[in-house]
Amino acid sequence: DKGIYSEEITDKVYNEIIKMGKHLAESGSTVVLDASFSKRKYRKLVVEEARSIGISLYFIQTTARDKTIRERLQRREVCGKSISDARLELLESFRKGFEETRELPRKIYVTVSTDGAPDQVLSDTFVGLIDLGLRHGR
Repeated sequence: DKGIYSEEITDKVYNEIIKMGKHLAESGSTVVLDASFSKRKYRKLVVEEARSIGISLYFIQTTARDKTIRERLQRREVCGKSISDARLELLESFRKGFEETRELPRKIYVTVSTDGAPDQVLSDTFVGLIDLGLRHGR
């Protein structure tokens, strides 16, 4: 059972978050779309929508060691409190379905390890974005 990860549901979710993000960006807000963007078609769509309204777009790919991922998924199952439907039994399927991000230009793409403490991950994320040329207020 793919749960909320069926292709039809996934298409609807991505179309909706991209639509909502575009609307918010058009109104002047800074927008973060928190999703895996594991398929090229979703990355292509969001890039096209950002270009259509003339805004900058940056991808942050988060990584973690296998042990860390498994521990987090197990902890999530025990706690039972998560908006995500991600489960340990879906991990291998997700990995097999992930389409590498080779099409993304390096100028809009940064990779950040999430193995460390949250404050370190946040710091590494900002450093990565600054390295891409972002400036405060942009």
